[in-house]
This record gives sequence, structure tokens and C-alpha cells, in this order.
Amino acid sequence: MALNQLSTTEFDLLKKYIQDVSGICLDESKAIMMASRLSPLLERFECKTYLDLYNKATYVKDVSKHICNAISTNETSFFRDPRVFDMIKDDCIPYFLNKSSSLQIWSAAASFGQESYSLAMILQEAIRDINKYNIKIEGTDISNEAIAYASYGLYSKMEVARGIDEARLFKHFDLEERGFRVKDHLRYNVHFRELNLLGRLPFHAQFDIILCRNIAIYFDAETKKTLFNELAKCLKPNGRLIIGSTESLWQVTDTFYRQEYNGIVYYTLLKDPPD
Repeated sequence: MALNQLSTTEFDLLKKYIQDVSGICLDESKAIMMASRLSPLLERFECKTYLDLYNKATYVKDVSKHICNAISTNETSFFRDPRVFDMIKDDCIPYFLNKSSSLQIWSAAASFGQESYSLAMILQEAIRDINKYNIKIEGTDISNEAIAYASYGLYSKMEVARGIDEARLFKHFDLEERGFRVKDHLRYNVHFRELNLLGRLPFHAQFDIILCRNIAIYFDAETKKTLFNELAKCLKPNGRLIIGSTESLWQVTDTFYRQEYNGIVYYTLLKDPPD
């Protein structure tokens, strides 16, 4: 059997393992994708088969991390779905800063950091005298490699071309030999950390806005319910949850109330978060 092929037994074991540790649910149509993404790990961790890789992952934390890194899609871009950022700029920022001098935002599936830095850009552009406010953007992702990339803040010409116009590029990035680096005035308000959303979330009633876009589409119904009920506990009263444009909380959880602004859907707490 070629190393880039999975037996049915190996696929079933790895599928369950990946779902248990990351929530990502893969069906049989993803077998080839799984094999192609995990095959480089065979040589790296001196495994002859995917079964060896699975067995090693159960007791070697580094193997588990690399499996999560390999399977995570991390598809993102700057200002992905621009209308969401327009809503945050035109509605959310005035709403919260009229009530408080503090604004806390969480990008819960930060990937390589483009969403977090996009938020930092609109905050810089929308808030006069931003240094007078306590502004914090928390970016988290299950992939430690993605978080390291985001923290480094260096993007290729192709990456900045996806969503960054010339004016923003000049204002918010420095040209370097290997690409474009995020300027310090953006990095000041952004913090990245590795975090598994299926684990214990260390944010109790902390955030005004949570963005958790296009990650729950990879989860089964029960995992989605658990995730969004836990995210509810991380929102402040009157906080807002923003999910992907193709996602819905209908029949997932009754914790949130669906609302719209200029056609963009967001959710607020319907009642106290569940225990």
C-alpha cells in the first residue's frame, strides 16, 4: 500500500481522533485529502503507516499538534466578507463606545491573523484618538503554526492583494524584502494565542464582540451546540456574536437572538448563558 493511501481502519481511527481533539468532522469523501495532508508527518515522526502515526499521536503531544495543524483548513483573507467589517465600523463600534471607553473583540478562529488585523485597521480608521480607549483584539486558533504566523505579521504580496487596497497597504504595512509587515500601531491592540475551542475557554463574560466565522461548518450538530453555548458565556451583556454568512444557529442553540444590520446577521444573548 502506498504511503499516501489510507486503509479503512486507519481512516476511521484518525477521523475519530481528529474529531475528538479538534471538533472537525470528516466524512469518507475526505479520505484522499486526509492522506495528502498527513503523509508528510509519516517521515517526520518516523512512522511506517498511518496507524503508527495514530498510535504515536495518542501519547506524543507534538504529533497531535502537527495533525491539527495539517488538517486545519485556515482559509482566510483580509476583510473577508467586507459587509461584516462595515457593520462593525458603522454600528458596533459606535454602539459600544457610546456606553464605555473599553472595547474587547475576539477572533475565535483567527487562522493566519488576517481577520484580527482587519479589525485593527477599521478600529484605527473609525476611532479618533484611539489611544484614549482600552481596545483589545484577541485572536485564537487551534493551530500553533497559524498563531506563530499571525504573531509574526509578515504577509506575501499575494496575501495582501486579497482584501488590502493601496491606501491601507501604505498606511498599515511596511515593505520588507520578503513581503509586507504589519505596522506596530496595529500590532499594539492585537494579541494572539493558541486555543482549542473545544477545551476550557478562559474568557468569562469578557467580550463585546465575538467573531466565530466559518469554523463550525466542520463540526457535527452536538459539537456546534456545545461550542456556541460556551461562546455565550464569553460574551458581555448586550455583546454580539458574528458567525459565517452561510451559517445559522437555528436548531443549534436557543441561547441567542437573531438580529440584522443592513442585511448582515448577528446574534445577541437571549437569556443568561447556560451553566
